[in-house]
Amino acid sequence: MLAPAGTEVRSEEGRPIENALKNALRYAAYGWPVLPGTAWDGFRFRNPATGQPEDRLRPAVAKEQATTTAEIILRWWSDKAHVMPSVLLQTGDVFDVLSVDAPVARMAFERDTLQERCGPVLFSPWAGRTFFFVQPGTLVDPGARQNPGDLALLPSSSWVPVPPTRAHGVNAHWLVSPEVMQGQLADANTIREGLAGAMRAKGLRAWKNRQPITK
Repeated sequence: MLAPAGTEVRSEEGRPIENALKNALRYAAYGWPVLPGTAWDGFRFRNPATGQPEDRLRPAVAKEQATTTAEIILRWWSDKAHVMPSVLLQTGDVFDVLSVDAPVARMAFERDTLQERCGPVLFSPWAGRTFFFVQPGTLVDPGARQNPGDLALLPSSSWVPVPPTRAHGVNAHWLVSPEVMQGQLADANTIREGLAGAMRAKGLRAWKNRQPITK
């Protein structure tokens, strides 16, 4: 049986090994397109294929190569890599991603305004943002100028770093894992209303003018 997403396993020598391949294959099994990303070596990002320094976390191959094909994923995360690639997922046809300031998401979870309807939820500590995985194309009026907590719909073909990806000394991690949700995605409007409800309950202005949410 595969370990839960984001699990760190250890070799016989006790050295930590990020279980990137198993997690990449698991995400692909949900039908989520996978990409290899530049890897954090503890000091900087590096290209997995060459080992050369990179300036940031980004896909290590063209975004058009995002795939769910196991044979390709096995090749990307082979022992021939200089460093183990990060695991990235690509938004678009299979799922959309709503991004919101982490404190707003925390309020919604504390008040349980999303209940069991939240879908998989990811936290990126280096970005300070929480990401909700939602059904594609379900957000009503994505061009609205008022949205809670600086809510943003990531453009189609964006990439999202997922466990066990590490950057700047910290790991991306699931607040609600795909396994818990059995791969089921949330309705984007439910997420937006749940976040707004949490802000209103705190006596905060739930809706503020901002740039339109666009794809």
